[in-house]
Amino acid sequence: MPLLSGLLYTANVKNILDLKHTKSYVAQHKTPHKRSMFGYTVIKLDQDVTYYVGWREDSMTEYSAKKGEYLTQTVGQPPEIIKSWNELRTKYKVFQNKKEVNHGTS
Repeated sequence: MPLLSGLLYTANVKNILDLKHTKSYVAQHKTPHKRSMFGYTVIKLDQDVTYYVGWREDSMTEYSAKKGEYLTQTVGQPPEIIKSWNELRTKYKVFQNKKEVNHGTS
C-alpha cells in the first residue's frame, strides 16, 4: 500500500469543459500561493452537477453546483464551486471569455 495516495474525484469533473455550460473563461487566482502555471478554466453551468472529492473512495465528500453557478478548475485538481460573478471576480482575475457554448454529453 502506498504511503500517500492522490486526491480522487469523480469522472464527470475530470474536464469541466465536458459539462453543459453557457460561458467559459480563462482566469488566474488572485492569491499568489493558489496560482497555477496553467491558469484556471472557468465555466458557467447550464445544468446541475454533483461530484465527489476525497483521498479515499470510502471517504468521498459530495459537492453540488446549481445551474447558473461557476466551476473553476486547474490541471490535476478538482473543481471549485463559485456561487456568483462577484465572488468569481473577487477570487480570480478573469482574462478571457471564450464565447463557446458546449452542451455536454451528459
